[in-house]
Amino acid sequence: MNNPLAKLYSWQVSSGQLDGWTSYHLAAGLFIAKIKSIKEKDFHFYPDSVRGEFLDTGGGTYMLLESNLDYYDTGVEYPSDYNGINLDDAELTRGFNFELHHEGKFLHFRNACGWDNQFITNDSDKTNVLFHMISDFMEAK
Repeated sequence: MNNPLAKLYSWQVSSGQLDGWTSYHLAAGLFIAKIKSIKEKDFHFYPDSVRGEFLDTGGGTYMLLESNLDYYDTGVEYPSDYNGINLDDAELTRGFNFELHHEGKFLHFRNACGWDNQFITNDSDKTNVLFHMISDFMEAK
């Protein structure tokens, strides 16, 4: 298969970042916490619905937001452009824009699973932007 995700897989294996068993898995997100502060909390990482609002992957962590925890500011940014592509275009993103965290080192591809559309992912234009970003990243390395 000659698509950016297949290339990413090959790059991960050849660069030694991941072994052959785990490299085909792309994590849905990054979660870091002090275990002692959350061990008694009842939460999960699945999509969820809270007070009539649908939440994407990790939505079950909303319970942590309602508890008395201290949070680290990731410096979230919402880029409006990527190499001339208008990321504010609602036709492209369906209103779920990209997020950058930690000085642009972590990209959140919001609503990749299509939870707002009964999990039908028919946003190939947005997916192609992600493939373009991944290809650019791999070419730069």
